[in-house]
Amino acid sequence: MAKKRVAQAVTLAVSTIVHCAVIVMICYVFAFSYQLAYQVFSNPVCDEHATSYHTVVIHEGEDSRSVVQELEEKGVIEDWTIAYLRLQVSSYKGKLKPGTYQVTASMSLDSIFAVLSQDAKEE
Repeated sequence: MAKKRVAQAVTLAVSTIVHCAVIVMICYVFAFSYQLAYQVFSNPVCDEHATSYHTVVIHEGEDSRSVVQELEEKGVIEDWTIAYLRLQVSSYKGKLKPGTYQVTASMSLDSIFAVLSQDAKEE
């Protein structure tokens, strides 16, 4: 009888620990999802006080992923993955045009995409 009670107590303890671990993991997943969604849909600005412009060149046939990676390399945006996701869910998807553009880190993502989807001057 005592062994049965000990076994039940151990089973209950292990079950409780597993349930708590699952709840904690679910909370982490929701927190991560919220942060990702907030960053993608909040239209962030990299540096509000930036005044210097950066030249971005989009070549014929260049994919949007490499364009946003170039923006990150030049310091115009903070995270290319966030910018890429925002571009994929925006009205600018597939509308970036080849050309030479001037952008700054004080521009929002939507403003940058608006510039990159205009008819640009060739240099």
